[in-house]
Amino acid sequence: MDKLLRYARHLKKGDPPGDDLRPARILNPAEIDTLELKQRYNRALVLFNNLEPRINDDPELLPELLGVTALLNDLLHKIGDCTTDEIRNGFKP
Repeated sequence: MDKLLRYARHLKKGDPPGDDLRPARILNPAEIDTLELKQRYNRALVLFNNLEPRINDDPELLPELLGVTALLNDLLHKIGDCTTDEIRNGFKP
């Protein structure tokens, strides 16, 4: 849990340690494929699911939870954009 909390705290700064949860918005969209975005979304969702139940006990986690929520929203939009492009381009392998 501490590792997940560290990731959440770094999300506020926009520079999480390592590449595991690096926000997709700072990357060139042309370099990101849908699978990579989905993997990042799943890792961020695990983080959200671990933080959300702790909010009642520790309200100071709210900024981290909001940062993760914003990241999830951003990734979801980018997944939709990539999927739309893949449909338009005929799902090139």
